[in-house]
Amino acid sequence: MWSAIYDQSALREAAAAVAAARADGHATAAVPHEQVVLYRLISGMHTAITTSIVHNFYDETTGGGSYQGGAGAVCRVAGGSF
Repeated sequence: MWSAIYDQSALREAAAAVAAARADGHATAAVPHEQVVLYRLISGMHTAITTSIVHNFYDETTGGGSYQGGAGAVCRVAGGSF
């Protein structure tokens, strides 16, 4: 589902502009500001949904899908980036 959303041309252009801006530190002037905002909103929603699913359904002891919760599971699944 997420790949279908991110494959939309406006989001693909915005993602490329955001990545280029991060790489060289310049603004994302190549695409309209609205596209960049939409990309960041959808990306944030994707992150929030994934974090919620991991928090509520990831079993830390078995690595399975039964409910255990806990912030530690989110950090391990996300590579400790939280």
